[in-house]
Amino acid sequence: MKKKIRILNAINRNSQDILPNQIDYTPEMKEKIKDLLDIEDPLIDEKLDNHIKYLSLDDKVRADKEEGIQYDIWGVGWDLKLTEGFHIRHHPLIGSQDLRKYVFPRPDERLLSTILAVAPEEKINYFILFDQGFTLFERSWLLRGYENVLMIK
Repeated sequence: MKKKIRILNAINRNSQDILPNQIDYTPEMKEKIKDLLDIEDPLIDEKLDNHIKYLSLDDKVRADKEEGIQYDIWGVGWDLKLTEGFHIRHHPLIGSQDLRKYVFPRPDERLLSTILAVAPEEKINYFILFDQGFTLFERSWLLRGYENVLMIK
């Protein structure tokens, strides 16, 4: 049975041969897994018996290697040294007195370009999900800083 069908069966609460499973990993951990198992990129999910293929948005625009910060299309700076890109080191609007001056990023095809790297057989076999990760509340504090979003000024 294809892994995609197992996920759909689980969503629909249908009986099936095995329960689908998923082992998630960061991009940095993915590289470590590849080295540890001595396998190529497309084989990781197969080796881990994953049923879902997560695709991240291609929203990174530049990296400051010296500072260890990677910036996304929103201007948010993500730590690359200590936290594999999960700690925010730069909030672009933290000191802004006029939030109306902020220019929102314009989405384009590049954001979803990671789907082009997925092989046709993977699209058939795996349940494909885009991983947005942060929604409106999270994005507001990523831009402005957590305390600033919660405080009325």
